[in-house]
Amino acid sequence: EKCLSIMQQIKNNSDKSSNDLSFYYSIYHILALALISQKNYDKALDIIKEGLEKLPDEIDLLYDFACAGYFLNDPSLIIKGGESYLSNLRLLEQNENNNIRLTNQENNRIISTTSQSAIFSVKCWLLIAYIQINNTDHFAKLWEELKFQLKAQTENEQPSDYKNIVLTFLVIIAESLLTQNQSRKFLEISSFILTTCLEHQL
Repeated sequence: EKCLSIMQQIKNNSDKSSNDLSFYYSIYHILALALISQKNYDKALDIIKEGLEKLPDEIDLLYDFACAGYFLNDPSLIIKGGESYLSNLRLLEQNENNNIRLTNQENNRIISTTSQSAIFSVKCWLLIAYIQINNTDHFAKLWEELKFQLKAQTENEQPSDYKNIVLTFLVIIAESLLTQNQSRKFLEISSFILTTCLEHQL
């Protein structure tokens, strides 16, 4: 929070362009993650919203927005942040010929939430949100996309941490479906877990 105050002073007293100064706004993402790790989700959401007022298309902050929504169990926040995150991520991929780089050179900002596990997490948060609001069409579309990606990834060796993230989220999604009496989809995902995620570990 002191960094945000100092950053504002720099902005007020500097002759630099807004693009040069936008690099410093990554502090919003860092602070949001720190607050989320401390389970201070409401405060984290306030910081994220403040950052998005200045950088509405900031990928890291959109990720944080969806993350805070997940921990606050608010599907509307997950959907707002998650869908915007994926939309802006696709634009970034298109602009860089489908090759994501960690630095947005146009405005000197570091983008840190383009890892495989980060993208997977957002998609899983969205699936859970769609279950909560009973949006079966959006759930089915995203699940087919995610299922195709996961099947392709099983052909290659993946880090154990990523495998654990995949398995954990799929179990959470299956449990969410069960609580919403979506027995058919529950069985489909449970079967996918057994045949695709666990068969290589048995």
